[in-house]
Parts: sequence; structure tokens; C-alpha cells
Amino acid sequence: MINKKSVRFSLVDVVKKGQHFTSKTALQATMKICAMKHNFDYKLGKPDKRVWYVRCADDDCRWHVRAERLTGFSYFIIKKYVHDHSCAPSSRNHSVRTTSSKTIGSLIMHKYESDTFECVVDLVRRTCSCGKFGLMKIPCRHAIKAAFSVGIQAHILTDDMCTTASWRSIYEESINPISVPEYAWIVPSQVQ
Repeated sequence: MINKKSVRFSLVDVVKKGQHFTSKTALQATMKICAMKHNFDYKLGKPDKRVWYVRCADDDCRWHVRAERLTGFSYFIIKKYVHDHSCAPSSRNHSVRTTSSKTIGSLIMHKYESDTFECVVDLVRRTCSCGKFGLMKIPCRHAIKAAFSVGIQAHILTDDMCTTASWRSIYEESINPISVPEYAWIVPSQVQ
């Protein structure tokens, strides 16, 4: 039988030593979600611009996370992580942290945002101000959106050199990469 007081859990699947976060806000949001999901509470260490430190709300527990900001960047990297809670599960359930609507909103916001970058698309000249359409000769997402809005099929805008028909005609015959005619080749006997 398992002693419930010695049961431990970890957030290894969510938080790892060496893991990068794009900002302190992203790190905090991840920890808030983890605390809510795994039913525990934590205390913040002394606030600092370079270091972010949290530990279990139970003073006897060894669980903690220490992250440092990369010099010159907004990125945070987890430097130290003791993943096992040594406290009793019953002590973790008293004051469970709840996640704010701002945190949840920031996590799902990207699903509902549209492309805010305005581009000028010329379907006749096959250009877009983002530069990708002219460079790659394949319609960028702005050109595809513009084509659909005026009832043009996007694959028609692809440059001829990028079409399947063009590639088939190029590779119909065998390609001789050497400028010497095939009958003049000297092939070693071990290759024949």
C-alpha cells in the first residue's frame, strides 16, 4: 500500500532544467498553469529583473525553480529545478493558486489574432510588398488571400518554373552532367 504522505509528483513533462522562455511573463504564465493543473501553490522569491525564483508554499518542501534572464535578451532559462515535492499532498491543497483571465487570454490569444501586417499585392505582376512572392515565385499567404478574395485560384499564380508540368518536361530525357559525349567516357573496369 502507498503511504499518501510520501507520494511525490513532478512537472518534468512541463518544466525542465535548461528550458527557455521568451519572457518573464511566459515563464510566470507557465508556472501559474502548472500550479493550477497539479494542484499546488508556490511562493515567489525576492523580485529581481535578472532572476526569477519560486518555491513550494510549504516551508518544509524542497521543490523550487530558479530561472535567469539571458544577458542582453528578454529570454529566461531555467538554471535550477528540483522537481520532486517532498511535502504531503494534503498540505498542497489548502490555498491553490488560480490563474487570471489575463494569463489564460494571453495563452489562447494567438488562435484568434489575424495577420496585422498590411501588404500590397499585385496579382497581375505577381508581386507582394512582403517580398516572398517575387523571391520564391510561389504565392505568399497575402497573395493567396488576395487571389481568393477576387475569385482566382492560387495555383494559377505560381511561376511556370515551379509547376509539375515544367519539371516533367525538364526531366523527360536523361541528363548528362558532363559536357563530353557519353561514347567518349572512360569508365574504370571495376565500375563496369
